[in-house]
Amino acid sequence: MKSKSIVTNAAAFILLLFVSSALPVESDAFSLSRRCILDVNAKSPMSTRAPFLGSERRSDLHYESSNQSECLVTEASAVTNVRGGDTSSSSIVKKAKAFVEKNFFLVGMVVAVSLAKLYPELGKNGSVLRPELFIGKYGVTSIFLLSGLSLKLAELTNAFANMKLNGMIQAMTFGAWPFLAGLPLTKGIEAFAPNLLPKALLDGLLIMTCLPTTINMCIILTSASGGNVASALCNTCISNIAGIFITPALLLQFFGKSIELPFVQLVSKLCNKVLLPVAIGQTLRAT
Repeated sequence: MKSKSIVTNAAAFILLLFVSSALPVESDAFSLSRRCILDVNAKSPMSTRAPFLGSERRSDLHYESSNQSECLVTEASAVTNVRGGDTSSSSIVKKAKAFVEKNFFLVGMVVAVSLAKLYPELGKNGSVLRPELFIGKYGVTSIFLLSGLSLKLAELTNAFANMKLNGMIQAMTFGAWPFLAGLPLTKGIEAFAPNLLPKALLDGLLIMTCLPTTINMCIILTSASGGNVASALCNTCISNIAGIFITPALLLQFFGKSIELPFVQLVSKLCNKVLLPVAIGQTLRAT
């Protein structure tokens, strides 16, 4: 008990001296805690060398323990007040960090759009960043490679076998969007606000609703929102292959003009950007 009291008092005193020596001005809390520890040391049984017996010994030890606890609490609060300062600033930083971590994708989009507005030349093909190479080619390939590594083969198999879900998604892509969204929107603007948007922009909106899902953003948005990445990957492949035939038919229906798409080239591009990276990821996952 005596050795433990000596070690405790010495450790607290050395810690207090170390902390206070690192500060340019000693606060009142540090002075109070130092005096308190010195006072406890002065009243401890080892410092007075006076023997205690029975209840007097227990009473003195209880007094020493309670005073040591009070001093240590005073010292801890002093360190917090001096070094931590106002906790409101640290709380704001923690809240901001938590918000960014929770909404990293939305924050990243805002930052990317802002940078594109300020420095548009960086996003051009052939610029110093080479977006057509590192984003358009390697970036998309990396996304599907990581998807293949993270997804189980059973998840992909079940996603392709879910005909009801896949049929509903394709019906929404090539049915609901062009006929229930694109066509009413463009016709309504032409009828009630003909000068709101130019004709070329209205045609572009209608054409956009006839297109299949995007290859990369479909996976990224699904993953960021915690959705079924396997189903998103499956329907990306289905819609992009089906779009080779359905999109020209829709454009012929709406504009009366037919277009020809390079079937072999589009399928080859889809395989190189989507199917091959996913297959490599699945192979690496199996090994």
